Amino acid sequence: MDCLAGSAGPIQARLQYAGLELAPLLADDFVEPENRESYVKIMDQLTDGEGGIPEATAAMTDEEAAAVASMIVQLDWSIRPFSPGP
Repeated sequence: MDCLAGSAGPIQARLQYAGLELAPLLADDFVEPENRESYVKIMDQLTDGEGGIPEATAAMTDEEAAAVASMIVQLDWSIRPFSPGP
């Protein structure tokens, strides 16, 4: 999910890229129920009937896109193993 923070592009474009990375996953791929629920909420936001992830993210305001991006970062943090700095 480095694409959300590691790019200077508009938040909608960064969110689209992150969403396309998440799309191949299924809710059942997440062990913890709260992570499954978060994934479903994220994907609902990214595929809200606008025709797909590119269309849905392009239609979002900066605030809407930032909120979904925050949800993705929180999910990433909850499943990524903790690794102390160098």
